[in-house]
Amino acid sequence: MSLDPRERLAVQQAELVRALTGQVGPPEAFIPGQVRTAALALARKRARSVARAWPSLVETLGPGFEPCFASYATEAPLPRRGGPLADGRNFVRSLDRQGKLSDLARLEALSVDLHYASRSVGLVARRGPSLAIALLRHPRRLILAARWPGLRARRIAVPLGRRMAHK
Repeated sequence: MSLDPRERLAVQQAELVRALTGQVGPPEAFIPGQVRTAALALARKRARSVARAWPSLVETLGPGFEPCFASYATEAPLPRRGGPLADGRNFVRSLDRQGKLSDLARLEALSVDLHYASRSVGLVARRGPSLAIALLRHPRRLILAARWPGLRARRIAVPLGRRMAHK
């Protein structure tokens, strides 16, 4: 059974979107070089937006930010809500799983988590009080943070001492 013109257009648009986000190659009806050029431009725009929202990531990763983000972006779709802040929060999780997250970025994530809740659609503003924690590595300390609407967020650092070597 053949698709009607609207359904066929929807399928073609979905293929083009996947190609522009680097998930698949260019659709047959398009010039591959032009699709790759457009995909690269969109990826750089996405990376710049996240870099503006998460300056600690650029500071920490330096010249490695763009390739690291490009690798993440090919696997992770844009969040539906929260824009670059939500995209960056997901990138932070990815870096943390890889062991590449700096303490500075952990503190920035802590601040975001105090103000926004992560959901499957992206970030949603918190309306009530919130608590968040972060484990920093150099020096080892636990950061406890609390925010009450209308008041400043407060943080307490709890030193954890040295990690014991296992024998």
